[in-house]
Amino acid sequence: MNMVQAFNSLADTWTWQVGNAAWQAALVGCILILFVRWAERISARIRYAILLVALAKFAFPPLYSLPTGVFGWIEISRAEISANVQAGGTKEIIGSQSTIATVTQLSEVQGQSASRRSESQSEATVPIEPSRHSESITASSARDLLAGVIQSPINESSSASIHLRQSIVGSGNVSQTEAWLKAAMIPIAAVSGLGWLVLAHAFGMLVCIAMLSVRLLRLHRLRRSMMSPDRRLEATYRETAKVLQVRRLPELLVSSERTGPYSFGVLRPTIVVPSICAGHLSDEELRVALAHELVHHRRGDLVINAIQIVIAIVWWFHPIAWVLNKSIRRVREDCCDDALLESRVAGPSEYCQTLLNVANLCGCHRPRSGFAVSMSTDRIPLADRFRRIMDQRISRGSRFAWISGLGVLLVAMAVLPGLSQTSTNEGVAFKADANLSGASTPDSDEQARTPWPATTEFH
Repeated sequence: MNMVQAFNSLADTWTWQVGNAAWQAALVGCILILFVRWAERISARIRYAILLVALAKFAFPPLYSLPTGVFGWIEISRAEISANVQAGGTKEIIGSQSTIATVTQLSEVQGQSASRRSESQSEATVPIEPSRHSESITASSARDLLAGVIQSPINESSSASIHLRQSIVGSGNVSQTEAWLKAAMIPIAAVSGLGWLVLAHAFGMLVCIAMLSVRLLRLHRLRRSMMSPDRRLEATYRETAKVLQVRRLPELLVSSERTGPYSFGVLRPTIVVPSICAGHLSDEELRVALAHELVHHRRGDLVINAIQIVIAIVWWFHPIAWVLNKSIRRVREDCCDDALLESRVAGPSEYCQTLLNVANLCGCHRPRSGFAVSMSTDRIPLADRFRRIMDQRISRGSRFAWISGLGVLLVAMAVLPGLSQTSTNEGVAFKADANLSGASTPDSDEQARTPWPATTEFH
Protein backbone atom coordinates (compact mmCIF):
# COMPACT_ATOMS: atom_id res chain seq x y z
CA MET A 1 0.00 0.00 0.00
CA ASN A 2 3.01 2.32 0.33
CA MET A 3 3.24 2.32 -3.47
CA VAL A 4 -0.42 3.31 -3.70
CA GLN A 5 0.17 6.20 -1.30
CA ALA A 6 3.17 7.39 -3.30
CA PHE A 7 1.20 7.11 -6.53
CA ASN A 8 -1.73 9.09 -5.13
CA SER A 9 0.65 11.77 -3.85
CA LEU A 10 2.31 11.88 -7.28
CA ALA A 11 -1.13 12.22 -8.87
CA ASP A 12 -1.88 15.24 -6.68
CA THR A 13 1.38 16.91 -7.68
CA TRP A 14 0.78 16.06 -11.34
CA THR A 15 -2.71 17.55 -11.25
CA TRP A 16 -1.45 20.77 -9.68
CA GLN A 17 1.38 21.22 -12.18
CA VAL A 18 -0.50 20.15 -15.31
CA GLY A 19 -3.63 22.07 -14.33
CA ASN A 20 -1.76 25.35 -13.95
CA ALA A 21 0.28 24.75 -17.09
CA ALA A 22 -2.87 23.87 -19.07
CA TRP A 23 -4.82 27.05 -18.38
CA GLN A 24 -1.78 29.29 -18.79
CA ALA A 25 -0.84 27.69 -22.12
CA ALA A 26 -4.46 27.84 -23.30
CA LEU A 27 -4.72 31.55 -22.54
CA VAL A 28 -1.40 32.41 -24.17
CA GLY A 29 -2.07 30.13 -27.15
CA CYS A 30 -5.51 31.62 -27.87
CA ILE A 31 -4.26 35.20 -27.70
CA LEU A 32 -1.19 34.63 -29.89
CA ILE A 33 -3.04 32.49 -32.46
CA LEU A 34 -5.71 35.16 -32.84
CA PHE A 35 -3.02 37.82 -33.20
CA VAL A 36 -1.18 35.87 -35.89
CA ARG A 37 -4.37 35.32 -37.86
CA TRP A 38 -5.31 38.98 -37.55
CA ALA A 39 -1.87 40.30 -38.59
CA GLU A 40 -1.50 38.29 -41.81
CA ARG A 41 0.38 41.03 -43.67
CA ILE A 42 3.31 41.28 -41.30
CA SER A 43 6.39 39.17 -41.92
CA ALA A 44 5.86 35.42 -41.74
CA ARG A 45 9.06 35.10 -39.72
CA ILE A 46 7.62 37.27 -36.96
CA ARG A 47 4.35 35.35 -36.93
CA TYR A 48 6.26 32.06 -36.86
CA ALA A 49 8.42 33.21 -33.93
CA ILE A 50 5.33 34.34 -32.00
CA LEU A 51 3.70 30.93 -32.48
CA LEU A 52 6.89 29.24 -31.28
CA VAL A 53 6.64 31.31 -28.09
CA ALA A 54 3.14 29.92 -27.58
CA LEU A 55 4.51 26.42 -28.20
CA ALA A 56 7.28 26.96 -25.64
CA LYS A 57 4.65 27.88 -23.06
CA PHE A 58 3.48 24.24 -23.04
CA ALA A 59 6.99 23.18 -21.97
CA PHE A 60 7.73 26.01 -19.52
CA PRO A 61 7.32 25.32 -15.77
CA PRO A 62 4.00 26.83 -14.64
CA LEU A 63 5.30 27.90 -11.21
CA TYR A 64 8.58 29.48 -12.31
CA SER A 65 8.15 33.24 -12.28
CA LEU A 66 10.20 36.23 -13.37
CA PRO A 67 9.68 39.92 -12.64
CA THR A 68 8.82 40.47 -16.33
CA GLY A 69 6.06 37.83 -16.45
CA VAL A 70 2.41 38.83 -16.54
CA PHE A 71 1.43 35.69 -14.62
CA GLY A 72 3.78 36.73 -11.81
CA TRP A 73 1.09 39.17 -10.66
CA ILE A 74 -0.79 36.15 -9.32
CA GLU A 75 0.79 34.82 -6.12
CA ILE A 76 0.31 31.29 -4.81
CA SER A 77 1.05 30.54 -1.14
CA ARG A 78 3.64 27.83 -0.60
CA ALA A 79 2.28 27.28 2.92
CA GLU A 80 -1.16 26.38 1.66
CA ILE A 81 0.24 24.01 -0.98
CA SER A 82 2.41 22.17 1.55
CA ALA A 83 -0.46 22.03 4.07
CA ASN A 84 -2.82 20.48 1.53
CA VAL A 85 -0.20 17.95 0.51
CA GLN A 86 0.51 17.03 4.15
CA ALA A 87 -3.19 16.70 4.93
CA GLY A 88 -3.76 14.49 1.92
CA GLY A 89 -0.75 12.36 2.79
CA THR A 90 -1.97 11.88 6.38
CA LYS A 91 -5.38 10.76 5.19
CA GLU A 92 -3.77 8.32 2.79
CA ILE A 93 -1.70 6.87 5.63
CA ILE A 94 -4.81 6.40 7.79
CA GLY A 95 -6.69 4.71 4.98
CA SER A 96 -3.80 2.44 4.09
CA GLN A 97 -3.21 1.41 7.70
CA SER A 98 -6.86 0.40 8.07
CA THR A 99 -6.68 -1.57 4.84
CA ILE A 100 -3.52 -3.38 5.90
CA ALA A 101 -5.12 -4.17 9.27
CA THR A 102 -8.13 -5.62 7.50
CA VAL A 103 -6.10 -7.93 5.32
CA THR A 104 -3.84 -9.04 8.19
CA GLN A 105 -6.67 -9.77 10.64
CA LEU A 106 -8.69 -11.53 7.98
CA SER A 107 -5.77 -13.81 7.18
CA GLU A 108 -5.33 -14.63 10.89
CA VAL A 109 -9.01 -15.51 11.20
CA GLN A 110 -8.84 -17.72 8.15
CA GLY A 111 -5.76 -19.47 9.53
CA GLN A 112 -7.51 -20.13 12.86
CA SER A 113 -10.52 -21.43 10.96
CA ALA A 114 -8.39 -23.91 9.01
CA SER A 115 -6.66 -25.20 12.19
CA ARG A 116 -9.98 -25.65 14.02
CA ARG A 117 -11.49 -27.58 11.14
CA SER A 118 -8.47 -29.90 10.97
CA GLU A 119 -8.58 -30.58 14.74
CA SER A 120 -12.31 -31.24 14.74
CA GLN A 121 -12.06 -33.64 11.81
CA SER A 122 -9.20 -35.61 13.43
CA GLU A 123 -10.82 -35.95 16.87
CA ALA A 124 -14.46 -36.62 15.95
CA THR A 125 -15.48 -40.07 14.66
CA VAL A 126 -18.57 -38.75 12.86
CA PRO A 127 -18.20 -35.48 10.85
CA ILE A 128 -21.15 -33.46 12.07
CA GLU A 129 -21.85 -30.01 13.56
CA PRO A 130 -18.37 -28.93 14.79
CA SER A 131 -17.16 -28.05 11.28
CA ARG A 132 -20.20 -25.92 10.56
CA HIS A 133 -19.93 -24.38 14.02
CA SER A 134 -16.28 -23.38 13.42
CA GLU A 135 -17.16 -21.94 10.02
CA SER A 136 -19.94 -19.84 11.55
CA ILE A 137 -17.55 -18.63 14.26
CA THR A 138 -15.00 -17.78 11.59
CA ALA A 139 -17.50 -15.86 9.50
CA SER A 140 -18.83 -13.93 12.48
CA SER A 141 -15.29 -13.15 13.65
CA ALA A 142 -14.35 -11.91 10.20
CA ARG A 143 -17.47 -9.78 10.06
CA ASP A 144 -16.74 -8.27 13.47
CA LEU A 145 -13.13 -7.49 12.59
CA LEU A 146 -13.96 -5.96 9.23
CA ALA A 147 -16.86 -3.99 10.65
CA GLY A 148 -14.56 -2.51 13.28
CA VAL A 149 -11.99 -1.48 10.69
CA ILE A 150 -14.61 0.05 8.40
CA GLN A 151 -15.56 2.49 11.16
CA SER A 152 -11.99 3.85 11.26
CA PRO A 153 -11.26 7.20 9.54
CA ILE A 154 -10.60 6.71 5.84
CA ASN A 155 -10.26 9.31 3.12
CA GLU A 156 -12.49 9.66 0.09
CA SER A 157 -10.12 7.75 -2.18
CA SER A 158 -10.72 4.63 -0.08
CA SER A 159 -14.53 4.66 -0.52
CA ALA A 160 -14.30 1.88 -3.09
CA SER A 161 -12.29 -0.26 -0.67
CA ILE A 162 -14.99 0.30 2.00
CA HIS A 163 -17.63 -1.18 -0.27
CA LEU A 164 -15.27 -4.04 -1.00
CA ARG A 165 -14.83 -4.76 2.71
CA GLN A 166 -18.57 -4.59 3.28
CA SER A 167 -19.09 -7.15 0.54
CA ILE A 168 -16.65 -9.44 2.32
CA VAL A 169 -18.45 -8.92 5.64
CA GLY A 170 -21.93 -9.54 4.29
CA SER A 171 -21.05 -12.58 2.25
CA GLY A 172 -21.67 -15.07 5.08
CA ASN A 173 -19.32 -18.02 4.78
CA VAL A 174 -16.08 -16.65 3.34
CA SER A 175 -13.67 -19.02 1.65
CA GLN A 176 -9.97 -18.32 1.87
CA THR A 177 -9.52 -18.01 -1.90
CA GLU A 178 -12.43 -15.60 -2.25
CA ALA A 179 -11.20 -13.51 0.67
CA TRP A 180 -7.71 -13.17 -0.75
CA LEU A 181 -9.07 -12.33 -4.21
CA LYS A 182 -11.16 -9.54 -2.73
CA ALA A 183 -8.24 -8.40 -0.57
CA ALA A 184 -6.06 -8.20 -3.68
CA MET A 185 -8.55 -5.73 -5.15
CA ILE A 186 -8.20 -3.34 -2.21
CA PRO A 187 -4.98 -1.64 -3.49
CA ILE A 188 -6.68 -1.04 -6.84
CA ALA A 189 -9.73 0.39 -5.11
CA ALA A 190 -7.49 2.64 -3.00
CA VAL A 191 -6.23 4.50 -6.08
CA SER A 192 -7.68 8.01 -6.03
CA GLY A 193 -9.65 9.62 -8.83
CA LEU A 194 -6.67 11.78 -9.74
CA GLY A 195 -4.58 8.62 -9.90
CA TRP A 196 -6.90 7.15 -12.51
CA LEU A 197 -6.66 10.44 -14.37
CA VAL A 198 -2.87 10.09 -14.46
CA LEU A 199 -3.22 6.54 -15.77
CA ALA A 200 -5.57 7.75 -18.52
CA HIS A 201 -3.03 10.42 -19.48
CA ALA A 202 -0.24 7.84 -19.63
CA PHE A 203 -2.42 5.50 -21.69
CA GLY A 204 -3.14 8.26 -24.20
CA MET A 205 0.57 9.00 -24.51
CA LEU A 206 1.29 5.32 -25.15
CA VAL A 207 -1.36 5.23 -27.89
CA CYS A 208 0.17 8.30 -29.58
CA ILE A 209 3.67 6.81 -29.33
CA ALA A 210 2.43 3.54 -30.84
CA MET A 211 0.77 5.34 -33.76
CA LEU A 212 3.88 7.40 -34.47
CA SER A 213 6.07 4.32 -34.21
CA VAL A 214 4.00 2.59 -36.87
CA ARG A 215 4.30 5.61 -39.16
CA LEU A 216 8.03 5.87 -38.54
CA LEU A 217 8.49 2.17 -39.33
CA ARG A 218 6.45 2.59 -42.52
CA LEU A 219 8.61 5.58 -43.53
CA HIS A 220 11.78 3.59 -42.84
CA ARG A 221 10.59 0.73 -45.03
CA LEU A 222 9.60 3.15 -47.77
CA ARG A 223 13.01 4.79 -47.62
CA ARG A 224 14.70 1.48 -48.27
CA SER A 225 12.69 1.10 -51.47
CA MET A 226 13.58 4.58 -52.82
CA MET A 227 16.00 5.10 -55.70
CA SER A 228 18.87 7.47 -56.32
CA PRO A 229 18.27 10.43 -58.66
CA ASP A 230 19.45 10.52 -62.25
CA ARG A 231 22.13 12.90 -63.50
CA ARG A 232 19.66 15.55 -64.62
CA LEU A 233 17.94 15.74 -61.24
CA GLU A 234 21.24 15.56 -59.36
CA ALA A 235 22.74 18.45 -61.35
CA THR A 236 19.66 20.60 -60.81
CA TYR A 237 19.75 19.81 -57.10
CA ARG A 238 23.38 20.82 -56.60
CA GLU A 239 22.93 24.00 -58.61
CA THR A 240 19.92 25.01 -56.51
CA ALA A 241 21.79 24.29 -53.25
CA LYS A 242 24.67 26.49 -54.43
CA VAL A 243 22.31 29.38 -55.12
CA LEU A 244 20.71 29.07 -51.67
CA GLN A 245 24.15 28.66 -50.01
CA VAL A 246 23.22 25.39 -48.31
CA ARG A 247 26.42 23.80 -47.01
CA ARG A 248 25.16 20.50 -45.68
CA LEU A 249 23.28 18.84 -48.52
CA PRO A 250 20.49 16.47 -47.49
CA GLU A 251 20.32 13.15 -49.27
CA LEU A 252 18.16 13.24 -52.41
CA LEU A 253 15.96 10.22 -53.20
CA VAL A 254 13.25 9.39 -55.73
CA SER A 255 10.14 7.48 -54.67
CA SER A 256 7.16 5.97 -56.43
CA GLU A 257 4.68 7.73 -54.13
CA ARG A 258 2.00 9.99 -55.53
CA THR A 259 2.76 12.90 -53.18
CA GLY A 260 4.43 16.23 -53.51
CA PRO A 261 8.15 16.65 -52.76
CA TYR A 262 8.82 16.45 -49.03
CA SER A 263 11.62 16.38 -46.47
CA PHE A 264 12.21 14.34 -43.33
CA GLY A 265 14.98 13.33 -40.96
CA VAL A 266 16.70 15.25 -38.16
CA LEU A 267 19.82 13.11 -37.80
CA ARG A 268 19.80 12.01 -41.44
CA PRO A 269 18.20 14.79 -43.52
CA THR A 270 16.52 13.57 -46.70
CA ILE A 271 14.60 15.16 -49.57
CA VAL A 272 12.19 12.97 -51.51
CA VAL A 273 11.02 13.77 -55.03
CA PRO A 274 8.26 11.56 -56.50
CA SER A 275 9.15 9.94 -59.80
CA ILE A 276 6.06 11.44 -61.44
CA CYS A 277 7.34 14.93 -60.61
CA ALA A 278 10.88 14.14 -61.75
CA GLY A 279 9.57 12.92 -65.09
CA HIS A 280 6.95 15.56 -65.90
CA LEU A 281 8.26 18.82 -64.39
CA SER A 282 10.65 21.06 -66.28
CA ASP A 283 14.10 21.95 -65.01
CA GLU A 284 12.89 25.33 -63.74
CA GLU A 285 9.94 23.77 -61.93
CA LEU A 286 12.21 21.12 -60.39
CA ARG A 287 14.55 23.88 -59.27
CA VAL A 288 11.67 25.66 -57.50
CA ALA A 289 10.45 22.46 -55.82
CA LEU A 290 13.96 21.53 -54.65
CA ALA A 291 14.59 25.09 -53.42
CA HIS A 292 11.47 24.94 -51.26
CA GLU A 293 12.62 21.75 -49.55
CA LEU A 294 16.17 23.05 -49.12
CA VAL A 295 14.80 26.13 -47.36
CA HIS A 296 13.03 23.81 -44.89
CA HIS A 297 16.36 22.19 -43.99
CA ARG A 298 18.25 25.49 -43.88
CA ARG A 299 15.71 26.98 -41.47
CA GLY A 300 15.78 23.95 -39.13
CA ASP A 301 12.08 23.22 -39.63
CA LEU A 302 12.63 19.48 -39.17
CA VAL A 303 13.89 20.06 -35.62
CA ILE A 304 10.92 22.28 -34.76
CA ASN A 305 8.59 19.66 -36.24
CA ALA A 306 10.10 16.99 -33.97
CA ILE A 307 9.56 19.25 -30.94
CA GLN A 308 5.95 19.74 -32.02
CA ILE A 309 5.48 15.97 -32.10
CA VAL A 310 6.83 15.57 -28.56
CA ILE A 311 4.58 18.33 -27.20
CA ALA A 312 1.59 16.86 -29.06
CA ILE A 313 2.24 13.49 -27.38
CA VAL A 314 2.42 14.96 -23.89
CA TRP A 315 -0.53 17.34 -24.42
CA TRP A 316 -2.66 15.03 -26.56
CA PHE A 317 -5.77 15.97 -24.55
CA HIS A 318 -5.33 19.75 -24.97
CA PRO A 319 -7.23 21.15 -27.99
CA ILE A 320 -5.19 24.38 -28.09
CA ALA A 321 -2.01 22.33 -28.58
CA TRP A 322 -3.48 20.77 -31.75
CA VAL A 323 -4.73 24.10 -33.08
CA LEU A 324 -1.35 25.67 -32.37
CA ASN A 325 0.53 22.91 -34.21
CA LYS A 326 -1.73 23.35 -37.22
CA SER A 327 -1.12 27.10 -37.23
CA ILE A 328 2.64 26.59 -36.96
CA ARG A 329 2.66 24.26 -39.98
CA ARG A 330 0.69 26.73 -42.03
CA VAL A 331 2.88 29.73 -41.17
CA ARG A 332 5.96 27.56 -41.75
CA GLU A 333 4.98 27.19 -45.40
CA ASP A 334 4.49 30.95 -45.62
CA CYS A 335 8.04 31.41 -44.30
CA CYS A 336 9.43 29.09 -46.96
CA ASP A 337 7.44 30.85 -49.68
CA ASP A 338 8.80 34.22 -48.57
CA ALA A 339 12.38 32.93 -48.35
CA LEU A 340 12.16 31.44 -51.83
CA LEU A 341 10.75 34.65 -53.32
CA GLU A 342 13.34 36.71 -51.46
CA SER A 343 16.19 34.61 -52.89
CA ARG A 344 14.81 35.27 -56.40
CA VAL A 345 14.94 31.62 -57.40
CA ALA A 346 11.56 32.23 -59.02
CA GLY A 347 9.08 35.04 -59.35
CA PRO A 348 5.59 34.99 -57.84
CA SER A 349 3.95 33.87 -61.10
CA GLU A 350 6.44 31.09 -61.78
CA TYR A 351 6.21 29.89 -58.20
CA CYS A 352 2.40 29.72 -58.28
CA GLN A 353 2.53 27.86 -61.59
CA THR A 354 4.93 25.31 -60.12
CA LEU A 355 2.66 24.73 -57.11
CA LEU A 356 -0.30 24.28 -59.43
CA ASN A 357 1.54 21.76 -61.64
CA VAL A 358 2.69 19.77 -58.61
CA ALA A 359 -0.88 19.76 -57.28
CA ASN A 360 -2.20 18.52 -60.65
CA LEU A 361 0.36 15.72 -60.77
CA CYS A 362 0.16 14.59 -57.15
CA GLY A 363 -3.34 15.70 -56.13
CA CYS A 364 -2.04 17.74 -53.14
CA HIS A 365 -1.53 14.51 -51.19
CA ARG A 366 0.68 15.11 -48.19
CA PRO A 367 3.10 12.51 -46.76
CA ARG A 368 1.49 10.01 -44.43
CA SER A 369 4.24 10.38 -41.86
CA GLY A 370 3.99 13.10 -39.26
CA PHE A 371 7.79 13.44 -39.33
CA ALA A 372 7.87 15.03 -42.82
CA VAL A 373 7.26 18.55 -44.14
CA SER A 374 6.03 19.10 -47.68
CA MET A 375 5.63 21.96 -50.16
CA SER A 376 2.17 20.72 -51.20
CA THR A 377 -0.43 19.92 -48.59
CA ASP A 378 -4.18 19.53 -48.54
CA ARG A 379 -4.40 21.51 -45.29
CA ILE A 380 -3.65 24.86 -46.97
CA PRO A 381 -6.00 25.87 -49.82
CA LEU A 382 -4.05 26.81 -52.95
CA ALA A 383 -6.24 29.87 -53.55
CA ASP A 384 -5.25 31.40 -50.19
CA ARG A 385 -1.63 30.54 -50.81
CA PHE A 386 -1.65 32.06 -54.31
CA ARG A 387 -3.32 35.20 -52.99
CA ARG A 388 -0.63 35.68 -50.39
CA ILE A 389 2.24 34.99 -52.83
CA MET A 390 0.92 37.55 -55.30
CA ASP A 391 0.21 40.19 -52.64
CA GLN A 392 2.90 42.86 -52.96
CA ARG A 393 1.91 44.59 -49.73
CA ILE A 394 3.19 41.75 -47.54
CA SER A 395 6.59 42.28 -45.94
CA ARG A 396 8.91 39.43 -46.97
CA GLY A 397 12.39 40.85 -46.39
CA SER A 398 14.54 41.19 -43.28
CA ARG A 399 14.14 44.95 -42.80
CA PHE A 400 14.19 46.00 -39.15
CA ALA A 401 14.92 42.38 -38.19
CA TRP A 402 16.52 43.36 -34.91
CA ILE A 403 13.47 45.38 -33.88
CA SER A 404 11.19 42.45 -34.68
CA GLY A 405 13.45 40.08 -32.76
CA LEU A 406 13.41 42.41 -29.76
CA GLY A 407 9.62 42.54 -29.86
CA VAL A 408 9.35 38.74 -29.92
CA LEU A 409 11.82 38.54 -27.03
CA LEU A 410 9.69 40.93 -24.98
CA VAL A 411 6.60 38.84 -25.71
CA ALA A 412 8.43 35.72 -24.58
CA MET A 413 9.63 37.37 -21.36
CA ALA A 414 6.07 38.47 -20.63
CA VAL A 415 4.12 35.24 -21.26
CA LEU A 416 6.57 32.40 -20.58
CA PRO A 417 7.13 32.88 -16.80
CA GLY A 418 4.49 31.29 -14.62
CA LEU A 419 2.83 32.01 -11.30
CA SER A 420 4.84 33.41 -8.42
CA GLN A 421 5.06 31.69 -5.05
CA THR A 422 5.16 33.52 -1.74
CA SER A 423 6.23 32.20 1.65
CA THR A 424 4.69 35.02 3.75
CA ASN A 425 1.38 33.23 4.38
CA GLU A 426 2.48 31.31 7.45
CA GLY A 427 -0.88 31.56 9.17
CA VAL A 428 -2.53 29.30 6.62
CA ALA A 429 -0.03 26.56 7.22
CA PHE A 430 -0.51 26.88 10.99
CA LYS A 431 -4.27 26.73 10.60
CA ALA A 432 -4.06 23.65 8.41
CA ASP A 433 -1.78 21.91 10.92
CA ALA A 434 -4.18 22.75 13.75
CA ASN A 435 -7.16 21.37 11.88
CA LEU A 436 -5.21 18.25 10.99
CA SER A 437 -4.18 17.48 14.57
CA GLY A 438 -7.59 18.39 16.01
CA ALA A 439 -5.99 20.10 19.01
CA SER A 440 -6.91 23.55 20.26
CA THR A 441 -4.28 26.20 20.85
CA PRO A 442 -4.19 29.02 23.39
CA ASP A 443 -4.40 31.63 20.66
CA SER A 444 -7.26 29.95 18.80
CA ASP A 445 -9.83 32.58 19.87
CA GLU A 446 -7.58 35.44 18.81
CA GLN A 447 -6.87 33.74 15.47
CA ALA A 448 -10.58 33.21 14.91
CA ARG A 449 -11.18 36.95 15.32
CA THR A 450 -8.26 37.83 13.02
CA PRO A 451 -9.01 37.34 9.30
CA TRP A 452 -6.63 35.00 7.52
CA PRO A 453 -4.61 36.58 4.69
CA ALA A 454 -5.78 35.66 1.20
CA THR A 455 -3.91 32.85 -0.52
CA THR A 456 -4.19 34.47 -3.95
CA GLU A 457 -3.23 38.12 -4.30
CA PHE A 458 -3.41 40.41 -7.33
CA HIS A 459 -0.94 43.29 -7.47
